[in-house]
Amino acid sequence: MRVNKDYVFFWGSEFSNWFPSEFQLEGKKFYNAEQYFMYKKAKFFNDEEMAMAILCTDDPKVAKKLGRKVKNFKDIAWSKVRKEYMKEACRAKFTQNLDLKEKLLSHKTQTFVEASPYDIIWLKDLSPGCYSGTGFLPCHFLLILHIQPLNFFFRPWCTTC
Repeated sequence: MRVNKDYVFFWGSEFSNWFPSEFQLEGKKFYNAEQYFMYKKAKFFNDEEMAMAILCTDDPKVAKKLGRKVKNFKDIAWSKVRKEYMKEACRAKFTQNLDLKEKLLSHKTQTFVEASPYDIIWLKDLSPGCYSGTGFLPCHFLLILHIQPLNFFFRPWCTTC
């Protein structure tokens, strides 16, 4: 993670969905936000076998790999609901782990930028006139904690412009 007066560039830090951060939702224990997100993907498409397999790992890489195997997956349907599931995961992560919440709040005046070169779903480019991805993830921290003004953008470069 790199931080300057204006930006927090993160990838693989405590702001990542892969960061170890135990929380409880729906009466179940999750080890990171990615695990919850993939679990909800399996549940949404009624793949109980995959949902249970995802619950049995604490490794976000394994959870993501299993999530790619969800039966009956339809991207159009998933794209309509995934934002809410991500908000649920992040809300739980940052409200049930007070150290993470404090870390987030310590950067209230800075813009968060996911520096992942691989993320094509949640990224947003900082280049003027260049936009990729849904741009949703920049908003989810703000929404879960109801704090103003937190600014979040993702991916500080554009490979498609």
